[in-house]
Amino acid sequence: MCAAIFGVFRVNRLLSMIRSSEYQGQAWTLYEEAVKWREDEIERLDTEISDLQKKSEAKQTYIENSLLMQIDPYNSNLAYMDVCILGEDNMELLYEVYQSAIDHGSIINRMAKLTGIDEQYLRELIKLQNLMNPETELQEIGSNIAISDKTVLLHIEWIAADSDAAEKIRDSLISSLDELNSKLNGEVGAHKLIQIDNGCVQYLGQELGDYQNQIKNEIADISNLLEQKNIEKDTLEIPVYELMSMKTVFLSGLKYFLAGGVIGGGLSLIILYILCLYSVKIISPDEIRKRTNLRVLTIFEPKKKSLGGIIDHRIICHELKDSILSLESVRKRLELAPDNKEWVIWGTLSENILEEMLPKDSGTKIVNMDHMDSWMDMMTISRQEEYERSTRCYILIVDRRKDTYKSIIDKLEVIATLHGENVICILCV
Repeated sequence: MCAAIFGVFRVNRLLSMIRSSEYQGQAWTLYEEAVKWREDEIERLDTEISDLQKKSEAKQTYIENSLLMQIDPYNSNLAYMDVCILGEDNMELLYEVYQSAIDHGSIINRMAKLTGIDEQYLRELIKLQNLMNPETELQEIGSNIAISDKTVLLHIEWIAADSDAAEKIRDSLISSLDELNSKLNGEVGAHKLIQIDNGCVQYLGQELGDYQNQIKNEIADISNLLEQKNIEKDTLEIPVYELMSMKTVFLSGLKYFLAGGVIGGGLSLIILYILCLYSVKIISPDEIRKRTNLRVLTIFEPKKKSLGGIIDHRIICHELKDSILSLESVRKRLELAPDNKEWVIWGTLSENILEEMLPKDSGTKIVNMDHMDSWMDMMTISRQEEYERSTRCYILIVDRRKDTYKSIIDKLEVIATLHGENVICILCV
């Protein structure tokens, strides 16, 4: 009952809530917020994916076209050239002009035209001595080894895949420097460029290998991040305007139904315990034994042939299990008292059952207290009757459906008044 009440109450309350305009308005607001959030997330992810794709494409293009990325870091050439600037005056200015021409591209631009190498990728070859990231600002390439009033020494280095490539870059560098020298002679001051040393050695720098691996790892990281962003975008759920589903209502109602069942079951057990504790009805032979300290033998009454009787019979069999005895078993137990000369029956039981249950001995006497006109005859205390009283056994017939513990106690009080000490209880179920 509690389970049904709890479950119906919960379902009815949820259905009423779903039908209310307030709940439907809140559901619509949540739906609009979910749509707006999803659109914002898609816009953010699209922007991030586009940026990552551009970075990945730029890195891939750089790897495919950069000479620096194609050079074997453990089998390449490092070339160098020392150029001396000789002049009468403005030496510091001349140094700054040449340095700026190398740093800011006029010489590199001219060399790119002569060699056919893209200026961006040529620039990183010459500045490799510092192993700078090609995307950063150009730093100092030449180093002023010696500066005086009339001489300046420039030291320039570059890396190449082989000696032929190194020589090609050197020729373009010399040509570009000579061209700039001719231009500056007329604008800044007369001077000469003298090449005092050049060379080419095998390059075995670990730095180049580390740099190439770094670029490749950056591409792999961008690719992984791009995949994550695409997955995140694909997993965004499309909001759906819906009220609480009937499945949710059913499950919630089922939870309350089960909770009500547990609560109702607990209360039922408590109530049954209290009823059993204070009940006057007979429950089991063990309970009679505890309350009266009697020896209790349990037997079946004749089974009714109706469907209800058959069901009751099976329920009692399951309830009392091995406590129920056959009439023959009861008779064998009663025969274990050989001194009993008189059986005093108190209670109602059919003659057939009594005949089959009581010991078959012609010397014994059977008395039914319900059929006696007076019990005073049992109060006589002659010697003969005192002996007979000691051999008298009272059989108390108890019907579980009709009798109560109080009726049993009342009968036991009468038997005690009659000085009866040997009492056996036959419980009929």
